[in-house]
Amino acid sequence: MSITRRIFLRNSALAVVGTAAVPSFLTRAAFGSVELGTRTKRLVVIFQRGAADGLNIVVPHGERAYYAMRPSINIPRNDVLDLDGFFGLHPSLASLQPIWNQRHLAIVHAAGSPDPTRSHFDAQDFMESGTPGLKATPDGWLNRALHSLPASEDKSAFRAIALGLAATFNRNDLLTGRVLLVGTFWILPLAYFIRDTPLVASAVESSLRQMDASLEDAARGLGASWLMTMRRVVLPAARPGLVAGGLLAAVTAVGEFVASVVLYTHANRPISMEILAQLRALAFGTAAAYSVLLIMLVLLMTLAARSFEERLA
Repeated sequence: MSITRRIFLRNSALAVVGTAAVPSFLTRAAFGSVELGTRTKRLVVIFQRGAADGLNIVVPHGERAYYAMRPSINIPRNDVLDLDGFFGLHPSLASLQPIWNQRHLAIVHAAGSPDPTRSHFDAQDFMESGTPGLKATPDGWLNRALHSLPASEDKSAFRAIALGLAATFNRNDLLTGRVLLVGTFWILPLAYFIRDTPLVASAVESSLRQMDASLEDAARGLGASWLMTMRRVVLPAARPGLVAGGLLAAVTAVGEFVASVVLYTHANRPISMEILAQLRALAFGTAAAYSVLLIMLVLLMTLAARSFEERLA
C-alpha cells in the first residue's frame, strides 16, 4: 500500500497518542504510578546530624529584621523560593517546593527538646525516639506514626508525570540539557502541554479517519502540488478535530488540578489551586466566585472556538 499524506498524518497522530509526546522516563513514571500496588514500597528518611542554619534554609524573607541583622549572610529576596508570602526555601532546595505545594511537606521552625540533658548522644536518641528523657523507648517516632496512617488509594499517572517534571527541571545543567523551571511560570504550561497533546492528536486522528482517501487522489490527478493538496484537502479535513481537541485541551488546562497541585507556586497559582486555598481558609464565598469565573472562562473559550470554526468554514 502506498503511503499518502493522509495516511502519514493519521499514523503520526497515532504515534503521538501512543507516546504521549513525553520522554521515556516520564512514561515509565506514569506506568509506575499505576502499578504501585505490585511493588515494594520504601520510605527513605534522612536525619542530618550536622549543624544547619535554619534561617537560611527556610528563609523568613517577609521579615525586615532578617535582612537588617544579616547584612552579609542573608539570602537575597529575589533568590528565595516563596512558600507562603513570608517564608521561602533556599534556592538549592527547589526540589522540595513541589512537595510543599502538594501539602506533603511541613516545616517546623525553631524546634527543640524540652529535656535538659547535656549529652549530645542522648539528645540524638531522644530526637529519633520522640520521647525526651526516656531511654527505654524501643522504636522511633516515625515508625509509630507510619503504623497509625491509613493506606492511600490516591494514584494518578498525571501526578507521576508532574513529579517527573519537577525532578528533571529543578536545576540548570548544560551537560544534560536541563533547565531550571521549578518555581517559575513555565513549568505549568509544559505540564499542560504534555498532558493535553494526546487529546488534540486523538481528535485530529478521528477527523482524518473520516476523510475520503479519493479526495487526495483526485487532487493529485488534477495536478495539484503537494502543498496545495495539504492546504486545500488534508488540513480542512483535520481542522474540526484540531479545533475540538484544542478546545478540550484548553478547558482541561484551565481547570487542571492533579499536576497543578504538584507544580504551582504561591505567587502564580492557577484558578483550581486558588479555589482549594479559599476552601481550606473556609472562605466559601470567594471560592464560589472563583468557580463562577472558571465556568465563565470555559464558556468564553467554547464560544471563541465555535466562532473560529464558523469563520474558517
